[in-house]
Amino acid sequence: MHDAIHGELDDDELAGLYDALNALRRAHATNTCVVDDHGQVHPFVNVVMAQAHQIDEIIRILDRHGAAIPDDPWPGRVHHAPTVLEACEDGLAAETGLSALFDRLLAASTRPDIIGLYRHLHDAVRLRHLPAFRRCVVRLGDGAEGRGPGG
Repeated sequence: MHDAIHGELDDDELAGLYDALNALRRAHATNTCVVDDHGQVHPFVNVVMAQAHQIDEIIRILDRHGAAIPDDPWPGRVHHAPTVLEACEDGLAAETGLSALFDRLLAASTRPDIIGLYRHLHDAVRLRHLPAFRRCVVRLGDGAEGRGPGG
């Protein structure tokens, strides 16, 4: 079990962790941009905090296995949604993509620490982020955008 938690990662394990890190960093930069552009709107405020913790979790596993941590290429390079509704639609699409990514990574993983990480990330997407972005699209899609602190 010790080797499954520590030790060198194989190429597929490392590629999977880098894919997850890159995808989460992109989503985090995009959601941070929404908060910067549109204020403290939900669900972006909560998702930004959650994704920061998720990114840290991936980095901890990479560190534990002695893997290099790549620079974050996304700040300043993401799409700025002109409205909160469009941001919610973009967030829904991004979280759907993250769910598919974590499905694929879970199916290909064998290390207990990495499986646990991917399950945690997948659960956050499926159980919290996707429903929150769906609610946002429904709430703002009825013409209510711009009313109140949620949009």
